[in-house]
Amino acid sequence: MKINLMKLPAIYGMAGALAGYFLLHPASMFIHSIGVAVFPEDGRSVDEMVGKAGAALYIAKDLGRNRVVSG
Repeated sequence: MKINLMKLPAIYGMAGALAGYFLLHPASMFIHSIGVAVFPEDGRSVDEMVGKAGAALYIAKDLGRNRVVSG
């Protein structure tokens, strides 16, 4: 899967922002796997975008913890 490297800081910034919402204790860990679809590169309809993001999510999960994969 290809990813536009210019978009990586924004994607990882969103992942970091989500981490703040789930920390319940200073020693808590936040583990995430994120699938990303980018319009219009990955699709032009909602179904295409959700499908690409879903496929990317499963690849991220297969790769292990703390991964972000673009559709």
